[in-house]
Formats: sequence, structure tokens, C-alpha cells
Amino acid sequence: MDLVSSINSLVCLTSKTDGLVSILWNPATKHCVNIPTPNLKFLPNQDGSSIGFCFDSLRNDYKIVNVLWFHEDMEPRPRVELYSLSADCWREIEIEGVVPFEFLSSSGDTIVKGEQNWSAYFHGHPFVNVVWFDVGKEVFREGRPKRAQPGC
Repeated sequence: MDLVSSINSLVCLTSKTDGLVSILWNPATKHCVNIPTPNLKFLPNQDGSSIGFCFDSLRNDYKIVNVLWFHEDMEPRPRVELYSLSADCWREIEIEGVVPFEFLSSSGDTIVKGEQNWSAYFHGHPFVNVVWFDVGKEVFREGRPKRAQPGC
């Protein structure tokens, strides 16, 4: 199994050997939760996939983001499915418009304040940027949100 990431001492592990198998594990209590298989499956025209682990502090819920990439008309098109630990189910999230990026790794790179971050390649640009999953609004965003400076 591969380590996706860890939040609040809860570890997310996955294996893509036979579909996507995910486990949430608490090493302190030795408790494991087997996550149901996602509804989205690998297809012959699929170009890649990535998985992330998030904590939704508004809903006090751990979530897994499953992203499958396809190319249609020379543009990257992701299909995204979100697992909620509290609901114990997967549901597909609509991504509006053209997504001008693709993730560089099969799992997220780092967690910042409970939100998964990926390094991403932006089409038409010779650089790598950060894309993060806003778990509260269930959308992908480029870069990091601007924070107000003290005294401003």
C-alpha cells in the first residue's frame, strides 16, 4: 500500500493494484476503516489518476478525493469523486469548464490546514504551480488563498 497522507494522526493508505483500495488507519488505536471501492473506474482512454486526503473542518469530516484524467479534444478533463467518512459513500463532483492543469503525481504532495495540495503542470506554461482542493466548497483552486495581513 502507498501512503497518501496523514491528518490529525489518521493515515490514508491506498493501493491501485486491483482498482482503488483505500484504508484509513489510526496507528495509536490500531483501528482501520476499509473504504468502499469508488464508483469511477479506470478506463482504456484514461491518462492518469491522483488521490488526495482532506479534513473538512466545517463538517468535522475526513474526505478522500479521487481524480481520473482523460483527454478530450486535446484538453485534459478530470472526473472527480469524493468520499465522505461520515456518510461512508462516494459521490461524483462536477468540474465546470476546461481545467488547464494536470497533477504531476499519483497522490497529493502535501496537506495545508486540512486541504490537499498537488504540484500541477499548466498547459501552455513552462512552469509548475500548486493546485489545492478547497474541501469546504469542493472545488480545485490554483495557488494558495490570499490571507489578510495584520493591520490591513
